[in-house]
Amino acid sequence: MDLGPVWESRSLLINGFVLTVQLSVIAIVLGSTVGLGAALLRTSRSRVAVWIVQGYVGLFRGTPLLMQLFFVYFGLPYFGVNVDRFVAAVAAVTL
Repeated sequence: MDLGPVWESRSLLINGFVLTVQLSVIAIVLGSTVGLGAALLRTSRSRVAVWIVQGYVGLFRGTPLLMQLFFVYFGLPYFGVNVDRFVAAVAAVTL
């Protein structure tokens, strides 16, 4: 097995690994925060808050992550919101 091409691309692979770890850590922290807030709102006595959280959970649970990524990165510019690709990935994975 020839690992020459892999060795030549090691800097790209290391950069991709670092980017993946950064994305994962940020998304886990923010996602846990959003999830805790949603859980607290879901147990509240306000019917409106419970209804909003149920809609949020149903929407994001019912759509594939790739579709959410496409919407955040390609769909938001149609509404005048331009986001960086890393920020779009963090937002989509967090939600």
